Amino acid sequence: MREAAAGAHRREGWAALAARRGWSDASLAHARGAGDATYGDETVIELPGDISMKVPAYPSECDYVRVVDRSVRGGAELAYWTSSEWRDAPAEVMGALMGLLKQYQPNLALELACLRDAPVAYERTADENQMALYIAEITEGEFIADPEVARSLVKERYPREVWVLDAQRGDSDLGYWEWALHQAESALDVERVTAAPRQA
Repeated sequence: MREAAAGAHRREGWAALAARRGWSDASLAHARGAGDATYGDETVIELPGDISMKVPAYPSECDYVRVVDRSVRGGAELAYWTSSEWRDAPAEVMGALMGLLKQYQPNLALELACLRDAPVAYERTADENQMALYIAEITEGEFIADPEVARSLVKERYPREVWVLDAQRGDSDLGYWEWALHQAESALDVERVTAAPRQA
């Protein structure tokens, strides 16, 4: 039963990530299926949009190319092609590769809209796992796919004991997850102000 629940949480985490990053159904299915696949030394080409292309490092034969979303801890493999595939269907493989890379070029307006709207969207769901995923992401600066890991990170960073003290002092009337979200966003605002260049 516990394994089934953990599997459901992982699926939920992947689905939330896919929605946030705009993965296609094919990319989501591939990322889940790739799992913990391991590779030897690789040459990595980092591209805008937190996307990387990876191929075997020289002097190994370049017999595959894969596309990885590096915004995910450890990287999430979105696609993989072998040399035999691009030999037999070069136009199809190159078209798919270029289309995938183009899809993840940064869109600043979209990123800002997501940052602006995300807290409201997560509050409306009233789902602790989704709240934990969002709070952990803005706290750690990267997406955490596992809700259990996200919950642990949030509770470690924003202890319930502090929330209780705030409530007792009358400093907050929020529930725990809303309070933790407020703390995380306040810290993020402070970081942005601190990092902003001073006007001459």
